[in-house]
Amino acid sequence: MVVLVFLGDTTDSIIAGQFSFYFSTFQLGGFSTQFLAKGFGLTASESKALFQTQNATIITKLKAKINNSDFQNNNRKDMVFNLENTSPLANIKNGGSLVSATAGNFPLLKDVGLSVFLVKLEPDSMLTPGYTQDGSYKLCYVWKGSARVQIVGLNGQLVLDDKVEAGQLFVVPKFFSASLIADKEGLELVATLTSSEPILGNLAGYGSVWKALSPSILKASLNLSVDDADIFKAKIVEAPIINPPNIN
Repeated sequence: MVVLVFLGDTTDSIIAGQFSFYFSTFQLGGFSTQFLAKGFGLTASESKALFQTQNATIITKLKAKINNSDFQNNNRKDMVFNLENTSPLANIKNGGSLVSATAGNFPLLKDVGLSVFLVKLEPDSMLTPGYTQDGSYKLCYVWKGSARVQIVGLNGQLVLDDKVEAGQLFVVPKFFSASLIADKEGLELVATLTSSEPILGNLAGYGSVWKALSPSILKASLNLSVDDADIFKAKIVEAPIINPPNIN
């Protein structure tokens, strides 16, 4: 079985909010036998047999197995990208991994205007809170396992606190922060971002903006004591983007 997820902008669709599919077989089947015969240099019986027997929609039930050995892969290098064979942005022992396909390593995405991230979390591991600095949206599809997800809005309000599992899709709006904690079976998801070269920001970890702030600013903004501000800043630097179960 193969699972396909269609993502796209439907602003300019024939019906706003719905995908407008184009199938050449349907288009041809709509013409009369006379037009098809004349246009393709066929007899009336040949055009009827060739173009007026298609009755499927998006999915076609095959009468016989297709020979997979005759496919042409001339453009495979430019059109296909294997996330499983990509060097990870993060690979945390007992925690999980994060790999990406952006315009930097998959040039086709520059024309598409999208990028893709593959997130794998081991059981009880956490993807620490993060957001997109460039205002990209995240469309996250869970294809294996489950997790608890929390999303926080611009005003600091928790807008989602729920369980997500295989087959479910959730959206992280621009500048919203999101975090995941995998369940006992772990989690694997694919996140599609609306930018070919997104800029990711982390609230925790080495790249956190909190790391650059002085203890006095941390003390004032978070209402902390001097000692607590020092502890907080030290812990930020130590935290990886993916936390294994033994890290709090």
